[in-house]
Amino acid sequence: MGATQPTVTGSANRALIGATIGFFIGAGSVSLFGPTAHIFLKAMHLSPQQVGLLVAMPMLTGSLLRIPFGASVDRNGGRLPFLVLLIASVIGIAGLYWMLLTLYPNHLTAKYYPMLLTFGALAGCGIATFSVGIGQVSYWYSKKKQGWALAVFGGLGDSSPGFVVLILPAVIMTVGLWGGYLFSLAIIIVGIIIYYLMGLNAPYYQFYKRNHDTARATEEAKKYGQELFPTGGTWHTLLLSAKHWRTWPLVILYFTNFGGFLALTAWLPIFWQTYFHVGAFHSVVLIPISVITSDNMPCFQGRLRHGTSSEWNRACGGSTRVVA
Repeated sequence: MGATQPTVTGSANRALIGATIGFFIGAGSVSLFGPTAHIFLKAMHLSPQQVGLLVAMPMLTGSLLRIPFGASVDRNGGRLPFLVLLIASVIGIAGLYWMLLTLYPNHLTAKYYPMLLTFGALAGCGIATFSVGIGQVSYWYSKKKQGWALAVFGGLGDSSPGFVVLILPAVIMTVGLWGGYLFSLAIIIVGIIIYYLMGLNAPYYQFYKRNHDTARATEEAKKYGQELFPTGGTWHTLLLSAKHWRTWPLVILYFTNFGGFLALTAWLPIFWQTYFHVGAFHSVVLIPISVITSDNMPCFQGRLRHGTSSEWNRACGGSTRVVA
């Protein structure tokens, strides 16, 4: 009798759904403090600089952690760092919930500001799941389907902040500030469970985990249609990317485009409330219109990628933003 062919758990579409939901849940930390900054400002008597740092803290940690965690996917396939980031985010949001439950409103003073920043930094870890999910999803799909798969992952996942700034204030108005963060905590726990069940590593990593043989794992994974394979460890991946000149123009574009998106998502509610005296609810209703629209553009651009160059897509996208 011949040896049975090793089997793979999961599928490309299942991994895509799991990673997209996981990223959607994690990316919600972008709007963790934006809709509620005015509440902390009044309760803790914070300065404008302190409010700015508070709003930016989740995005800062989430953005910086994308570099090492994204590069680590070549070594571990993505599932482990994805879960680590989501669990860290849960700890941060649970800490915020505990602070508000025990201290707000009478005892939440400025002396707890460092603790608030710490929990906000931990909550922001969920934002870093973007780079991990990109790598994990890429290994599942063939080169011909890369544009579509990554567009769905990035476009749908990145729309999370738009929904958060719309839903979170409504929840807070109904059940209170602590209830809003309890709601966020429950959502992210559900997201972790879904990702744990669906966000599986690509065939190569499943086979390698069983036999620790790179050549054999590669051979078996090719039978399941896998076309992309790791080229080395974390540092090797970072150095390889840094040596390629095309990396740096993309870094600059991403820095300005995504950085601007994060800044506007977090700052616009405060801007409208401060300068136009718009109510808290009405100020955040305006956010999803721009956020969800801009975040679903990648879904359309991803489909175009197969028939046009990436440079052309970037130029069209950039021109649209300039006009807007």
